Amino acid sequence: MPRTLLAFATCAATLTLGGCGGDESKSSTPGALVPVAAFALQAGATGVVVADAPLPRPATAPCIIPLYSAMTYSGFDAHPFSYPGSGACSGQFAKVVLEADFSVNAGRQFDRTALISIGGVNLFFGTTQEPSATVAPSWHVERDLTDYASALTKSATGYVRLDNVVDTTYTGVLTGSARLVFYPSATSADAAKSRVADAVIPFAGDPTTGDPARSSDALQQTLTLPTNIVRLYLDVYAESQGGDEFWQTCVPDALATALQSCGGGSFREVLVSVDGQPAGLAPVIPRVYTGGVDPGLWRPTPGAETLAFIPSRVDLTPFAGALSDGAAHTVAISVEGAQDHFAVVGNLLVYRDPSALTTSGGIDSNTLTAAVLTAPIVTNGVVVGADGSASGPVGVAATRSYAVTGHVDTSKGRVTTTVQQSLAFGNQQTFSITSTLYSQAVVQTSTVSSTVTTTSGGTKTVDTVSLSYPLNLSYAYDGDANTQNSTAAQDFTNAVERQVNGQRAFSSSFENVVNVQSGLLFSTTGGAAQHVGEQGTQAVSYTDSLGSCYKRRIATAQSALTSVADGAGCVNGNVLNWLAQPDGAPAQGLLEQLSAY
Repeated sequence: MPRTLLAFATCAATLTLGGCGGDESKSSTPGALVPVAAFALQAGATGVVVADAPLPRPATAPCIIPLYSAMTYSGFDAHPFSYPGSGACSGQFAKVVLEADFSVNAGRQFDRTALISIGGVNLFFGTTQEPSATVAPSWHVERDLTDYASALTKSATGYVRLDNVVDTTYTGVLTGSARLVFYPSATSADAAKSRVADAVIPFAGDPTTGDPARSSDALQQTLTLPTNIVRLYLDVYAESQGGDEFWQTCVPDALATALQSCGGGSFREVLVSVDGQPAGLAPVIPRVYTGGVDPGLWRPTPGAETLAFIPSRVDLTPFAGALSDGAAHTVAISVEGAQDHFAVVGNLLVYRDPSALTTSGGIDSNTLTAAVLTAPIVTNGVVVGADGSASGPVGVAATRSYAVTGHVDTSKGRVTTTVQQSLAFGNQQTFSITSTLYSQAVVQTSTVSSTVTTTSGGTKTVDTVSLSYPLNLSYAYDGDANTQNSTAAQDFTNAVERQVNGQRAFSSSFENVVNVQSGLLFSTTGGAAQHVGEQGTQAVSYTDSLGSCYKRRIATAQSALTSVADGAGCVNGNVLNWLAQPDGAPAQGLLEQLSAY
């Protein structure tokens, strides 16, 4: 049974990062189970229909700070807004959530990229839903920003970047509003002290507006960091754009012309370096935007993580001691294998020793070297005929395995951290091309297995995170039948576990499964194409050892919702601990908050 949250007591006059004082809740655990609202849309709903879980919230009355309202986007300028700082809210907090709403009128418009930043710190990155001639979609996105709360304390200028063309051809006008919602803590156990970074340092192409950098540019910073670091993470977003938008369908340069596809191959990865040396890797997440392949695939349900991206968190804690020496150090992000460009932004989260002005330490070992970053293996079974026909498979595979160990001497003694990671990538494409047929099928897998082992005194903590981002795409145009048929499937998963001295302290499992198909029947007289066979499903599930259980499955056909199944397999229906991260977001902050109690 969820514990009853205590009435919010008065603490400090301004929002702070610590608890309310005292030990009244030290023996209790933070968080509580809260019910999840029933699916509001009815059968026949269009626009945007998703099975995603809303972020669970504490029961305390929130303090809401509006960021902007009814802002319209046309042109290529970052739109500024004034942010007063979190001092507008009083008391200690348990959770901070960004809420944003977008809409576009019926008409014609491409999918567009949206970013929100305050003081250069990226708070949101995602894309928009394409409208149709008869449907004006609107949608709501959320992001848990509790880890970033220290970046929200001061007044600053914020910016929204949503480049958009509006003219007589592209008539869709995008509109948006956003707010920050601060939830006060009811007890000191609920205060977010241990999960909030002491400093959040933005990585962006423009440090003022937070605009992303092109991956062809050097996204790096030379920094003199605090002298008492104990933990360090880099959150990274890499959005494929331009000639890299459909990087999953690219082929080796020698086959690009024959297969009528982009070149450069289909392997991409994010590399983080410190002082010019490789320090960590992350996958490039295979998101497909709502104009991808066939817009009919994504009406009314967009692909996994399409409207709101989840960052990849690179654990740089082994470097904490070495980077606390007061000297200047360079941290850089690159997208290996990029051919045109990716839009890249990041945030460096710095956690400091509260009881020491200085820490010290160093890197003990690092096997992430050039020997690990070998070129992907290409297999080619494509046969190209003299008549221009082509058929057969082409594949790309890459594996990486490495470990980085470092130590930091803190006010509580030496802490040693090892980050061990294995990544595996595979992309197999099969083509059949004739004078009247173009068929391409993509089967791609991308997995990450991370184990972070931390030893401090007599305590050994082991965190394991398993990520998987498969993508299957197929496209076939048949000129003889005047048809085009497409399918897409995604199954993004995120499993987390923490063990302390061999005993499990927390576990969670997240899955987002999308399966869609769409067809077009072209007119032989030059008339509009007829949409046929549009249907799809999305199923989202999340469970954790705090008692959370969420399961929702939706089905759609001909761009409209047909059915919803809620809570199947959850004993008490859909309930979530308000600490839960049912969107698959990085779990390090949550783990630290739980371990504090």
